Amino acid sequence: MMKSLRNLSLATGLLILTSCTSGIVGQASYVGSQHEMSSETQNFIIGMRIAMDDIKTTRENDFLVANMVLRNKWPFSQDVQYRASWFDENGVEIEPERAVWNKLILTGKSERTVKLTAPTTTAVKVTITVRD
Repeated sequence: MMKSLRNLSLATGLLILTSCTSGIVGQASYVGSQHEMSSETQNFIIGMRIAMDDIKTTRENDFLVANMVLRNKWPFSQDVQYRASWFDENGVEIEPERAVWNKLILTGKSERTVKLTAPTTTAVKVTITVRD
């Protein structure tokens, strides 16, 4: 009986921790001309619920364009926010005031493709940040 109560308590604690945890899902950077990609998950629990997949960049009319799929791995709806920070060839952020958080509601077990376009044609790198 005590073991069952301890297991129930542990499971309840994990459920509370999971439902109250917030933070950065991850960041992905892409240097368009060198085809280098790096990504980082900063919160393991949120990373279990939300995935950043199929991140690709292209050029459209000389603007760097990033496409990614945000995937909800849970059966419940989740509110997420994302933003892109764009950088020039010297590593200087381009128009940081335009890097605003965009809200997206992902229904259970769904995915959405997000398209982000650089504010100028001088962008060669993008960092995409997703949080809940």
